[in-house]
Amino acid sequence: MQDKARTAPNNSLNHPAFKFGCILGGTAAIARVHVIVRRCVHVSTNMNETLSIRIDPKTKRRLDALSKRSKRSKSFLAAEAIAAYVDSEEWQLGEVQAGIAELDSERKIGHEKVVKWLKSWGKPSETKTPR
Repeated sequence: MQDKARTAPNNSLNHPAFKFGCILGGTAAIARVHVIVRRCVHVSTNMNETLSIRIDPKTKRRLDALSKRSKRSKSFLAAEAIAAYVDSEEWQLGEVQAGIAELDSERKIGHEKVVKWLKSWGKPSETKTPR
């Protein structure tokens, strides 16, 4: 699961939150619907664990309404939302841990090199990206 979730962060289509529209809005709604439908086709029917949760009344009413509109059970919708949240959190924490590991490694670039590089932007003597 970790390998799938740790995709390039600059490609939002690979971000787990994209599947459920958590980071989308506006004109991206059509793509969001397509991804949600594609995801629902691959849902596992092997859901045999039970989890009890407490939610506020407003959220429960919204879940009830969404369940009716989507013709999906509240349990299905909650399970999908939890799975999307877990995917997103695993991805984000994995990226943070990878960043910390990179900082701890020998692959550091000094502040001075970065400042020199940034100051050279747009000039004929622009320097290459520090490595």
